Amino acid sequence: MASVLDRIKELDQERSKLLQEAKSEALANAQKAVEELNALGFNYRLVSDGETASASSGTRRMGIRQEVLEIVKQHPQGIKRADLLAQMAATDKRGRQSVSNALANLKKSGSIDGDAGVYKPAKGR
Repeated sequence: MASVLDRIKELDQERSKLLQEAKSEALANAQKAVEELNALGFNYRLVSDGETASASSGTRRMGIRQEVLEIVKQHPQGIKRADLLAQMAATDKRGRQSVSNALANLKKSGSIDGDAGVYKPAKGR
């Protein structure tokens, strides 16, 4: 009976090793893809399970309005909210809400114009 248990233990160790190798390869591929996206002017980063895209959890993300404004200015023809969220890697509920709040405040201040979910730099700014 001990030989069967030993074999199961060996197989579990081999499985763990193979999973770790596959994870390392997949992470390397993902990192390469992120680097290619960032070279195109996007701002992506990989995070591990449980991490959020914001620098610190539970605190206000500083500079979000300025970051949103800069991205909108890069798109004088207009940028959809969904594209803006993707470019900012705002994938969680908190991130999407921060971007939405920034858009609303920038629109209210006259820094950007928005119509039907497409945001453009305000004329004359």
